[in-house]
Amino acid sequence: MRSRSALEACGSTLRFDLHFPGHWRAPSGRNPCAAAMEQEVLDWFAGLGCTAAELERVQGFSVSNYVGQPFPRLSRERTLLVGKFMALWLLWDDIQVERLQRMWSHGLPDPDSPAQMSRFDRGWGQLFADLARRRSAGWMRALNQGMADWCRAATREANVMRQWHGLGRLPDFSAQLELRIATIGMYVALRLLEDACDQEFPDSFHARPAVRHLARLSNLLVGLGSDLFSLGKDLAGGQINLVLALTQGQGLSAEEAIRRLLELHRQAIGEYDALADEAEALPGVAAADVRRWLDDIRYATLGLTLWESQSPRCREHAVWIDGRKMALDLVWRETA
Repeated sequence: MRSRSALEACGSTLRFDLHFPGHWRAPSGRNPCAAAMEQEVLDWFAGLGCTAAELERVQGFSVSNYVGQPFPRLSRERTLLVGKFMALWLLWDDIQVERLQRMWSHGLPDPDSPAQMSRFDRGWGQLFADLARRRSAGWMRALNQGMADWCRAATREANVMRQWHGLGRLPDFSAQLELRIATIGMYVALRLLEDACDQEFPDSFHARPAVRHLARLSNLLVGLGSDLFSLGKDLAGGQINLVLALTQGQGLSAEEAIRRLLELHRQAIGEYDALADEAEALPGVAAADVRRWLDDIRYATLGLTLWESQSPRCREHAVWIDGRKMALDLVWRETA
């Protein structure tokens, strides 16, 4: 198994399908506000003081797709905020977190010390101030804790990467899967979806086992899709990947490893739908509000997978397995 430029001539094809049920697609389609807000997001990054190279990187994220597909029902105001939030998160991860240069420690920087604030500090400060104008202190603490938890997991992942490059040793598959679930970011995205619905579900709701497992499943699904569609990029860039964890750690062939991940994805879809029906009947929250939130999680999970599948930085690298070019298609089926 190896990566090549996608522009190279193709031989035979080894085809795989990643299935989603039809009801995971938003009836409304893409967010109609997403395309118009992309330039506003770029202008905001320029105002933060980002370099020309960083602005080019943000432009390469295709923010209109990054927000338009996963968040189809946001208002214009929420679309702009989520676009800034998600793009800042990606850039911050690429520039600082993966290099262990600046971590999320005890919340936001001190706004009274602007000289010590980086462009990322200024961006996070503005976004959290915007959210705090309409969200409770408890909700803001939960969001801040989610970012801190993510950053700790991202730090562990960066250290795993260094260990692999230095010693050639990968963690076992189960450990790497749990790390991927922790770093893919859906725990924070689920909070943003609450804000998008103008809801704040109580801590008792989030603490329920069914809801906690639903959140974990959304992270699992996005993480599996990400590693499958970014396999070529990861091979070319020397990044850890769940497919490699199975081929190198468990001795599976590349084809067997990919099919194992596709089966995990199929099972997680079924689990999510079964648990979602139970969660709608939990006491303390309105069933209609929970139903909308659970559907928004479906749309976000699918949309982020679509974005990954269409991302130029993934599509430019093809994967060749035993002389055949890997083709992974996202397909629909009517039932889970």
